[in-house]
Amino acid sequence: MSTSRKYYPARSRRQCSITHAKTSGDRVWIAGRVIELGSPQKNSGILRDEGDEILFLLSQPTDLKIGDIIELYGNWKDKEFLADDYRLLTPAQKDFRQFVSGAPQWLRLLQEPEKRKIFYLRQQIIQEIRNFFLAQGFLEVDAPALVPHPGMEPHLNPFETRFIDANVQSLQTFYLHTSPEYAMKKLLATGFEKIFYLGHCFRNSEVSATHHPEFLMLEWYRAYADYHHIMADCEALITHLARQIKGGFCFRYQNQEIDLTPPWPRMSVAEAMQRFAGVNLKNIRSRDDWIAVAQAKNYDTVDANWSWEDIFFLIFLNEVEPKIACSLAGQARPIFLVDYPAALASLAKRKVDEPNFVERFELYIGGLELANAFTELNDPKEQYQRLLHEQKVRKQLRRPVFEIDAEFITALEIGIPPAGGIALGVDRLIMLLLDKSHLEDVLFFPFRQWIASFGAVELP
Repeated sequence: MSTSRKYYPARSRRQCSITHAKTSGDRVWIAGRVIELGSPQKNSGILRDEGDEILFLLSQPTDLKIGDIIELYGNWKDKEFLADDYRLLTPAQKDFRQFVSGAPQWLRLLQEPEKRKIFYLRQQIIQEIRNFFLAQGFLEVDAPALVPHPGMEPHLNPFETRFIDANVQSLQTFYLHTSPEYAMKKLLATGFEKIFYLGHCFRNSEVSATHHPEFLMLEWYRAYADYHHIMADCEALITHLARQIKGGFCFRYQNQEIDLTPPWPRMSVAEAMQRFAGVNLKNIRSRDDWIAVAQAKNYDTVDANWSWEDIFFLIFLNEVEPKIACSLAGQARPIFLVDYPAALASLAKRKVDEPNFVERFELYIGGLELANAFTELNDPKEQYQRLLHEQKVRKQLRRPVFEIDAEFITALEIGIPPAGGIALGVDRLIMLLLDKSHLEDVLFFPFRQWIASFGAVELP
């Protein structure tokens, strides 16, 4: 028997997976991690590789430890792998079982291998998304993650960094993009008509069950289309994914019976605010009106320093959003919440018949906000004025004020066609399809494990 002490060899002699060894019966080399030892002689136990595990029996005693990565030579017979040779590939210097409470996600995948199925399904969903758009003739595009001009939305905070320009020995401020929207619209101006982006975006904000500073974003844009076309895209994409992952349109999510059968209902923001919060948007003309509404609802923290946008979201998030999941006779149906007040969507086109509202929708399924979409504003003068207004709002909120992206305005001046576009949170969509209640359940490396306020993990 080989008992070589040549740890950490550069190569393994593995010839097949454990699953293949079980079915072939051939004498082969297999490899994996020892997860259990069953005798004082340490010559029997359980070996695990990526896809399977096997009971093994060596012909002589060993000095193996739980956690060692080894290779075995032998064959499968009578429900165990009979081995007459082995080699230690990587000795375990720490026992993975000692990290019980507070272990980071990647380590829990070693302790609880059944969790790995989640990530195979995650990758399948991502691949199905990509296949869906490629099959429709969309072009997948790259967008820069590092940009000089972040999104201007008042309630978004970008991550800031410095570029060291060695040529002039100076520092230049850049930001991690909160969305690829500006880049995508510049590409619309060059003549691309159907484009999508599938990649990471960054927002310097809260960490919660549905928020993560780094997240996987899907954005797509259609030239010569509007937000109605994008709603149809949503229905087609998500029902396609449900068929592939769930086997049909109806499934359970967090004890709700979800029914994705299209067409999906639409409800205006004005109707939702009236129905669930008792607020008539058309009667509200000023910030003072909003303050009066909030105080009448006993939101005691609201005072003259609050913007009307903040008051709107306070009421919406507390009284409307929690009820959207089951707004139709108790059924958990997807809902397109459409037509937002114009001040809440500076990049969306105004409604022709109601110019105080814009052609914007958000998609909710099972209580999860999944997507935000517009009929895209393509008038450069109006867009510039709206961005100036957002600069003013950011200043009032005492938040950093960013320069307007001049290239974005130039793209609008060159001209982009009428278009619809959308941003969809892929991690939340994966939560829905895999029946998970927290983003951490579908991420390899959740951010929270590094945050001191949550008790950052310190491994011994």
